Amino acid sequence: MATLGVGFTAAEGRQDSRIDIEDPVGLCSDMWAQNALDPEDEFGAADPGDYDPSGSHPVPNLLTVCVMDDGRAAVIPGPSTVCQDLGLAELPA
Repeated sequence: MATLGVGFTAAEGRQDSRIDIEDPVGLCSDMWAQNALDPEDEFGAADPGDYDPSGSHPVPNLLTVCVMDDGRAAVIPGPSTVCQDLGLAELPA
């Protein structure tokens, strides 16, 4: 299980959006297939007008779940070594 989402402080006036995800790679694969992700965007989000409900957009061959410093999961395109390359821990199986 992994925790995905963005945490906010009470001072920012928003609730924490973190949720537990049973299959983070599956969820991320679905998001890639629907063209919901854009690696060129600062936050990784694609333009909503580019959404592909058919799920036929290309998905990276390898996706790895890394653990960020704050404990949240980050699904990164690349082999299992990508976490170490980025200075992150890999999510234990």
